[in-house]
Amino acid sequence: MKLFTLFSILFVFTSSQIQKQEIKLDGEYKMIYETEYTSENCIIKINGATYVKKLNNGSKKKGKITEQKLKVVKLFFLRDYASELEVEVMGDTYKPSDTIYFRTKKIGEKDNPDDIVVSSGQLIKIK
Repeated sequence: MKLFTLFSILFVFTSSQIQKQEIKLDGEYKMIYETEYTSENCIIKINGATYVKKLNNGSKKKGKITEQKLKVVKLFFLRDYASELEVEVMGDTYKPSDTIYFRTKKIGEKDNPDDIVVSSGQLIKIK
């Protein structure tokens, strides 16, 4: 009985420590794509609802950020002004980290029930 009580207390204590933390997208990140989109690797500066990407080849892309709050999760959508790709970032995590994962979708196929993911990658906090 004592062993059961000890494990119960330990379980309650550890489960209360694992809570979702909301991500705030703001500042400067290194954006690293996987697979064939590595040419889009860049430094992205996020300021409020807008961002500027500085690609490795020196060109810049500007875009806007929209938020969508669902029952369980908050999502951020990053959309370049001159592109049909949209980056989707989940707005919470279970552990504090400087790395945030994202996935990229085509705008026209976004409402497809299969949610076709074109690529994925990481945002690594710089500043």
